[in-house]
Amino acid sequence: MIHDLTDHLSKQVKLLPGGTAKIRVFEVSKDGKQQKEFTGSEMIGNLPEFVDLYAEEIPREELEADDADKVISVFHFSREVSRTHGVPFRFVVKPNEKFSETKKRLQARIGVTDKEFTKYRFALIQAATFKQPSYIEDEDTIYDHKFAPEDVLGLDHLDKSGKTRTGGAEKAIVIRG
Repeated sequence: MIHDLTDHLSKQVKLLPGGTAKIRVFEVSKDGKQQKEFTGSEMIGNLPEFVDLYAEEIPREELEADDADKVISVFHFSREVSRTHGVPFRFVVKPNEKFSETKKRLQARIGVTDKEFTKYRFALIQAATFKQPSYIEDEDTIYDHKFAPEDVLGLDHLDKSGKTRTGGAEKAIVIRG
C-alpha cells in the first residue's frame, strides 16, 4: 500500500530538521501541471505499470494553513504553457499578501538563487483560457483571484534539465508527396 511506502521512505531519507515528517506520495498529471496525490490506502500493485511516483515532505506552511489560506498548484513551463518541465507542487497563498512577498516565499520553496530567480516570470493560468497566461505583477494579490480547481500558478523559466514535456496534442505533421 502507498501508506507502507511513505512509512518506509520516512525511515530511509533524511527529513528536514523541524519539518513535518509527513510524506506525500503523488503522480504528475500527463500535462505536467498538477499533482494527483494518493491517500495512502491505494494498493501499489493496482497502479499503472509505467507511472512515475514522487514523494516529498509536506511543508509545515501547508500543514498549518488555516481556513483563510488557499493551497494552489504551481508548475514550471518555458515560454509556452504547453512546454512544462520539472515537478509541480502545492503552495500556500495568503490573504492580503502582495505578490512581491509571495515571490520571496516561492523562491524559498523552490530553493533557487537570487540571480536565477530574476529570470523567472509568473503567470496565472486559468483552465478556461489555458493558452493565454496572465502575467502577475509585484503589486498584485493573487489570493483575490477566484481559483477554479484547474487554475494554477505557472513559473515561466528556462528548463535546464533538457526534459521539457510538450502537450499531448502536439504531434508532428507528416507531409508525403
